[in-house]
Amino acid sequence: MKYKLAAIALMVAMGGSAHAWQVNTGGYTGPGVAVTRVADAKESGDDVHVRLRGTIRQHLGGDRYIFADATGSIHVDIDADLWMGQTVGPKDEVELEGEVDKDWTSIEIDVDRIRKM
Repeated sequence: MKYKLAAIALMVAMGGSAHAWQVNTGGYTGPGVAVTRVADAKESGDDVHVRLRGTIRQHLGGDRYIFADATGSIHVDIDADLWMGQTVGPKDEVELEGEVDKDWTSIEIDVDRIRKM
């Protein structure tokens, strides 16, 4: 029981998180996402991971936007918390990472990360 109380006290002292004890040792460095163009994303299957570079051309309301690169345009869904203080205009190049969300009548990219280039 003494050890449990000591561990809890230590966690509280370190910010209350067990993550404070974890060490970042890195991750995978090999080949990654193969889909890098809008045209390829449109031809891929559902839930395929993509990394696209281009511009956000238009806000459609809510979390929906039109994204375009040299091969075409596609609807993207970008949750408000992903902007992380970045301001982006139609002339700014961005990199989006996410998954293809394809159903019977539409296709869009569900964005996981956005980065202004």
